[in-house]
Amino acid sequence: MSKKYEEFPISEELVREFIKINKEYWSDAKPNGKYIYLNFSMVRMQIGWIVPKLLYARGMAEKSGAQVIVLTWHDNALLSEFIESFGMIHISLDKICNSNIFSMFKAAFKTIGFILSDGTGEGLKKLKSKSLGFNVGKPIYEDILRTSNVSTVKSCKNKNALKKIFHILWVLYALEKQCKKNPVICGITDDMAYHEGLFIKLFLSLGAKDYASSNIGETKVYLEKDGEVVRYYSLQRRKYRTIIDKLGDKEVEVSDKYLVDRFSGKNGNEIDKVAFAGKVLSREELSEKLGLDSKKKNIIIMCHTFSDAVFAHRCDFYRDYYDWVENTLAIAENVTDVNWILKPHPSRHIYNEAVDTIEAMYERHKKPHISMLNDDVSTASIKDIADVMVTIGGSAGCEFSCFGIPTVIIGKPNYQGFGFTIEPKTKEDYEKQLREINSLGRLDEEQIKMAKKVFYLINNKDERIYGRNDIEYDDEFSKGINDLYLGMNRAISKEYFVSNSGTNSYNESTLKYIIDFMNKNDLKETNYYKKGCQRGSEL
Repeated sequence: MSKKYEEFPISEELVREFIKINKEYWSDAKPNGKYIYLNFSMVRMQIGWIVPKLLYARGMAEKSGAQVIVLTWHDNALLSEFIESFGMIHISLDKICNSNIFSMFKAAFKTIGFILSDGTGEGLKKLKSKSLGFNVGKPIYEDILRTSNVSTVKSCKNKNALKKIFHILWVLYALEKQCKKNPVICGITDDMAYHEGLFIKLFLSLGAKDYASSNIGETKVYLEKDGEVVRYYSLQRRKYRTIIDKLGDKEVEVSDKYLVDRFSGKNGNEIDKVAFAGKVLSREELSEKLGLDSKKKNIIIMCHTFSDAVFAHRCDFYRDYYDWVENTLAIAENVTDVNWILKPHPSRHIYNEAVDTIEAMYERHKKPHISMLNDDVSTASIKDIADVMVTIGGSAGCEFSCFGIPTVIIGKPNYQGFGFTIEPKTKEDYEKQLREINSLGRLDEEQIKMAKKVFYLINNKDERIYGRNDIEYDDEFSKGINDLYLGMNRAISKEYFVSNSGTNSYNESTLKYIIDFMNKNDLKETNYYKKGCQRGSEL
C-alpha cells in the first residue's frame, strides 16, 4: 500500500500543550492481554468528534483492564503522540496490511474469483466470505458509492470497483489476523454502514462486543436475524414502539409547533434549512411552472442521496436508491392519469453524484406528466401540492403524513409500521401500487395524529434518541464539545466530503476549550469517561 499520512489539521504547538497536560491525567496501563479496538477509519480527525471517543475508550479500559488500540487509515506521528497521551496504542490500517501479505493474496484471490463468476452489482451485494462466515458485499457496495462519482453499481468489472473490493477485503483479512494476535474483547465504532459495518461483523464474530459511540451518545451494536448489522433506524423504530402509547395531545401540539417552525426554516440541520429556503409555490403556481394538468393528482417521488448508506432502510426490492428511482420513473411513464413530480434530495451535491446524476435520469424519463422540482422551490410547497408521496424511507414520509398526505414506502425507516404509511410487501406489490396510485385518498384523523406522535419522537430533543438507545451525553463538558462540533459542521458541511477545509480553526478552538476545562475540572467526571467505565465493567 502507498505511504500516506493521516490528516490531522491542527497546530502542533497546541497539540503538544495538550499532550503535556493529558499525560498527567492517566495512570500507566496494566494490560491483561485483551484489547479494545477504537476505530477512526470512518471519521475525520476532528477534535470534537474524536476526543469523546477517546475518553469513552479510556474509561472502558480502566474498568476492563484491556489495552486500547486506535485504528486510523494512515500513520501520523503527531496524531500518534496525541493518542498515546491517553495511554493507548495507535496502529494504522496501512501498517496492519503491509505486515500481512498473505491477506493481500487472499483478498486478490477472492476479488478475481468474484469478478470471473459474477461481477455484477447485485452479485456484490450477495458476496460472502466463507472463512469469515458473513456477507462482505453490501458494506463494500456502500463504500464504492460513497468514495466514487457513480450513483449505482451495475458492474464491478472496472478499475474503481475492483480496487475498492480488493482493498477492503485486504484490510478486513489483515484486521482479522491483528484481532487474533491481540485478542479483541470490544470494538468502539462510529457508523454501522460502509466498511465499518464489516469491522463490526468481524469483532462480533470473534466473540467481542461492539459499541457505536459519538460525541452525543452510544449504543450497543448487534446483528439482525439475517446477519446484517443493526442500523439506527431499526433501533429507533423499536424504541418508539415502547413509547408511542404514552403520548397524547400534548405531544401532538408540540409537533404542530415544530412543523410550523421547520417549514419556515427555523429548525433542523443545515441541509433541512436549505431545503426550505426556496420559493414557496401554491398548487396553481406549481402547475403553471411545471406545465402540469392541475386537475390531476400530484405524486411526489421523494428521493434519497444516491451514495449515502444505500442499505440503511433495508429494502432489497431494487439494487440501490438509484435503481429504485429509475424503475419508479419507468413505471410512471405509463401511468398518465396523475402528475409525477421528482424531488431530488437537497444534499445530493455533497455526495459525489457527478456521473449518474438524478438530472440525467430525469432527462431520460421526462414526459408531459413527469416533471422535476428544482432546488429553487421550497420543500414547504409540497404540503400544499402533494396528493401522494413515494419514498423508500426518507424523513419526508413521516413529515408530510402529518398533513394527511398518504405515503408509499418500501423500506423500514424509523416511522415504519405505525399504520399511517402504505407498505407494499414485495416488489410486485409496490409496482402494482404505483399503477393504481390515483386511487389513494388522504389519511384519516387517527392516522394523522399517529404520524404527529412519531414525528415528535423523531424530532423533539427531549425524546429523540439519535439512534443510540436511551443514552445522551448532557453534562457541561459534552454540551460544550457538541456545541463547538455542531458549529464546525454548520460552517463546513458543504465541503465535508471533499476536503478538511475549515477544520483547523475549529480543532484549535475545541482543543483550547478542552485544555481550559482540564485546568479547572477533572475529565474523569465527564459523562464520556463515566459511561466508558460502566461499559468496561460489563466486559
